[in-house]
Amino acid sequence: MNISRRKELILASIVDRYIETGEPVGSKTICEALDISLSSATIRNEMNELDEMGFLRQPHTSAGRVPTETCYRLYIDKLMGHYSLTEHDKMLIDSLLVRSRDNGDTERLLEYAVKALARLTALPSVTTTPTQENEQISSINLIPLAGDTILIVIVTSTGTIKNALARSELELNAEGLQTLSRFFNERLSGQPLSSVTREFIDSMTAPLGEFAQPIRRLLETIYTAVREIASPKVKVEGEVNLLFYKDLQSDVADVLDFLSETHGLLTLFEKPHSGIRVIIGSESNIKELSNTSVISARYTIKGTKAGTIGIIGPTRINYAKLIAYLQYYAQSISRLLEDSEQQ
Repeated sequence: MNISRRKELILASIVDRYIETGEPVGSKTICEALDISLSSATIRNEMNELDEMGFLRQPHTSAGRVPTETCYRLYIDKLMGHYSLTEHDKMLIDSLLVRSRDNGDTERLLEYAVKALARLTALPSVTTTPTQENEQISSINLIPLAGDTILIVIVTSTGTIKNALARSELELNAEGLQTLSRFFNERLSGQPLSSVTREFIDSMTAPLGEFAQPIRRLLETIYTAVREIASPKVKVEGEVNLLFYKDLQSDVADVLDFLSETHGLLTLFEKPHSGIRVIIGSESNIKELSNTSVISARYTIKGTKAGTIGIIGPTRINYAKLIAYLQYYAQSISRLLEDSEQQ
């Protein structure tokens, strides 16, 4: 929908003022804020037209206007001013992330990073871990426990360790366990996680005759563990921050419920996108987020999209500043992850 430049200036001013104060904005306020010669009556007429066009709404008859989702979308796509991070901003972000440099573990690094982002923005923060489909299995170790229980320890090429418990129908002494361990490693070590499919398991067990079924049950445990390693994971921090936003008081329980659902978060944050993505209210098609905005950025490893980091908050947030924060934050995480891989 095309609107005049004058209307655009009025809308931008209304959104900026509303984000700052949280109060409906009247024509007199806009008249004083705009650096153009317009009377309060002219601005009031323009605001009435913008209301009819769906960009503004009036909470009460005598009140000023507040932005609608349509207005926020136009603001973000076209009208929003650019926020340049100061050197102090960058130093603050770097200082929050600096402790994660020495972890050497991607999941720990991201866990600390999302905690830092929640502190920085005072909003719930979310990150998804990189998919590890191309990571390789380095070794599989079998450790006997009490009775017929075996601890299976899977180690990957990036140092990820995954433990899984399985019950063995085979009576295995130390030599038998060593033979089985060697069998697993000969066929699985060096394999990308993505290649460990049910079809691959079938090919491993087909020649084993009477031992096929009990060994297959152990391989099913390995398969499940490998899929868990390979799949992206989601981490959430700072949910309590929502309690301090009056704009979300009636919705906070619904938003908290959504933040507790891993599948929904992964679906939302792992949708393919480049650069910064801003989802406003109903654009998410998620009922619980109808009065929120989601801002997310993709981080990379060696130029390849790896995962997402973002925030969820009320629609009345400082978009320009938060977008700038997330852009720099994603760049910093990308750099730290690359440094970690080279160590």
